[in-house]
Amino acid sequence: MANLGIQDELRIDNSRGRVVALACKMVGGGSDGSLDLCARVCLIDEHERILFHSYIKPNIPVTNYRYEMTGIRPEYLRDAMPLRNVSRKIEEFLCNGEPIWQIRSKGGRSRILVGHGLDHDLKCLEMDYPAIKRRDTAKYPPLMKTSKLSNSLKYLTKAYLGYDIQIGVQDPYEDCVATMKLYMRMKLSQFHKKENYPLATDPQNKNNFASWRQNELERMTPDQLLDFSRTCDGKEFVLDEAIAVRSQTIKDMVEDDCVPNVILLPNVHSKTMTKVIEYWKKHSEGGVSKGMLMDFDKAFVNVHHSILHLLS
Repeated sequence: MANLGIQDELRIDNSRGRVVALACKMVGGGSDGSLDLCARVCLIDEHERILFHSYIKPNIPVTNYRYEMTGIRPEYLRDAMPLRNVSRKIEEFLCNGEPIWQIRSKGGRSRILVGHGLDHDLKCLEMDYPAIKRRDTAKYPPLMKTSKLSNSLKYLTKAYLGYDIQIGVQDPYEDCVATMKLYMRMKLSQFHKKENYPLATDPQNKNNFASWRQNELERMTPDQLLDFSRTCDGKEFVLDEAIAVRSQTIKDMVEDDCVPNVILLPNVHSKTMTKVIEYWKKHSEGGVSKGMLMDFDKAFVNVHHSILHLLS
């Protein structure tokens, strides 16, 4: 594998930092070649150094190597490391000697995993890693096209970092670097050049947040806790941290010291947000019995189905 530039040794090493980025490249399986099979994986640290880079031998036959995009030939996978071995190596490195069932959001030795579309990559690797330790640029609200639709990594890299990726044959190392840079940019409160790459006015992003509010999405303040959120009809809600972290997304921001001064909710009406905050507050109160919470929950969902749909 050395002549292919592959580094397939991965050891637990506390000096390798606490944040790593992962990216995969898929070949096709199944009768029509549409089933994604992980055939190449890369793992880097926050300094963009390769920790692990290997071809992978899938568990089932490959029917489409997608050569124009992956550059992968049959001979590259013939003697490649089996998927199970790769998954075990990566999981052991991420857990860093800590049992996976004991991993918690703060403290411990486990590492933060950064990626774009991590759910899909981990599924194809046939491995799991606690959501509290994942940082997915496809799901981070300020980087999303809408509240439910992600931007591509190719687009985000051009828009926020100012360069092109995924041209011709794609390299997972290139994707790793892009996701790590995006993560660090959000975390360290840096700005993209809005005048050169206007997100809100881009046709691809026509449903994104209004351009005159875009700046607030990018003005990250690591040392500052959440001040307020703003809904699509302009209403603002001041939230205590203990209540705000009922949202897993906001909780991840707080734990990463990456909370924006204003979190815009472009697809949420103030009436909906009022109901959500009511629920968060009730479940954050001290001295409330389990029975009282059950009664509250029953009454809470006893609303018109259209409202319940908005809350889901």
